Amino acid sequence: MRWIPFCLSAALAFAQGTKPKASASEYDVHAQAGSLEIGAEYMVHSFSAGEQMFIAEDYLVVEVALYPLMKDDSVTVDLNHFKLRLNNKTVIPADQPAQAAASLTRSRGYVPGTSGMSGGIGVGPLGIPIGSQPGGPPVQRGPAPPRAPEADPGSGVTREAAKPDEVLMNTALPQGQQKGRIAGFVYFPYRGKTSSIKSLELEFEGARLKLK
Repeated sequence: MRWIPFCLSAALAFAQGTKPKASASEYDVHAQAGSLEIGAEYMVHSFSAGEQMFIAEDYLVVEVALYPLMKDDSVTVDLNHFKLRLNNKTVIPADQPAQAAASLTRSRGYVPGTSGMSGGIGVGPLGIPIGSQPGGPPVQRGPAPPRAPEADPGSGVTREAAKPDEVLMNTALPQGQQKGRIAGFVYFPYRGKTSSIKSLELEFEGARLKLK
């Protein structure tokens, strides 16, 4: 996998993150960590952009927002400073966005270059019962057939469907030195059952945020 180092550097340049809320207190949980305030929201496996939402089956996803106490100060982001603590014992470090994006291409039902993936809410989940015939088994909806790019009725401009791996890279928490407040998704590798998670904490530079 020689392409991974290139993707890691590309991720640093490409990531724009998500739009931070007005303050850290508007997130589900928040705390102070040194010269920063941090807000966080546990997304389970989902990440999104606009009205489209996708699933990263092999990851627990947390949206994180960082606010310098002096609003014009810079924030230096290093994913090595983020960890999840499961059930008060198991500690999971954050993965690079490129590794999480690569996992999408290995997910069942995802075809690189399309907007569909296993569990992708933006295009409709696969194999969900939508009805049944009397006395018969539930009818299963299969994968949606390929669709042409959607036309914008307001401008006549054709829009390409969003690609999950590109959305993931674009909305990940930006790394390196950033000016002012920032936000984005952080990915923690996990293939267990979410039902087995009884408690979940985000650890960042001495602060602990109880997500569950």
